[in-house]
Amino acid sequence: MGPTQIFDFDSINSSRLRLGLRFTHALNERQEVYTGLAYQYEFDGNARATYNGQSTPSPSIKGSSGMLELGFRTKVSSNMDIDLNVNGWAGKQRGVNAQLGMTWKF
Repeated sequence: MGPTQIFDFDSINSSRLRLGLRFTHALNERQEVYTGLAYQYEFDGNARATYNGQSTPSPSIKGSSGMLELGFRTKVSSNMDIDLNVNGWAGKQRGVNAQLGMTWKF
């Protein structure tokens, strides 16, 4: 068996400001679609980790990013909503993510 390798991950700190707009359009009483556009600036951010006691490089996305959002929300019942959305990022933060959420009100 080889030597033990120890990874230790510490906290991630981020200071950022996000400004955005969202437009929602009702399709009927139960369904709506929405789109959004946002600008985000990260002032400071870092993640700390060590490998076998040695510090690893600290990644940061300090700088400007833009986000475009598309989504669909439906009211399944009087106390349950389902929300599906996709976000695309450009700038320092890049990529696409999708989310499926359910809200239960009681």
